[in-house]
Amino acid sequence: FQATAAYRISDVKTTYNGTLKTKPLMSDYKAFLSLSYQTPLKKWQCDLTSQLNGGGRMPDPDTSNPLWNKKFDAFTMLNAQVTKYFRTWSVYLGAENLLDVVQPNPIIGYDNPWGQNFDSSMVWGPLHGMKIYIGFRYNLERM
Repeated sequence: FQATAAYRISDVKTTYNGTLKTKPLMSDYKAFLSLSYQTPLKKWQCDLTSQLNGGGRMPDPDTSNPLWNKKFDAFTMLNAQVTKYFRTWSVYLGAENLLDVVQPNPIIGYDNPWGQNFDSSMVWGPLHGMKIYIGFRYNLERM
């Protein structure tokens, strides 16, 4: 059994028109946890990875026509994989974004791409929902 954990606090600031502000579209903190278990005979392995992304500041919206919120909320990403090992090959099944977290409306004014309100730079979170995958590995012998 293996476990890895990490935590990061981000206090990134930048100056806008002479005013020092928190940099937009960056999570205030991130926490990471990875758990892995392999059976004693090394026939099976299970992996689970979790990442908590703290909320953060969005760019200042237009006060007369606010098209987005001033902040974004924290969200968690969860990934898992199970692997079955054989002598020279292995097969695996996994999933990404198990909690199906997707940023709502990542493109402002998507319905009018040539309009004044179109903005595709407000991305702070995942754009794709849960993905399930399966794979096959073949190990080449060393010479």
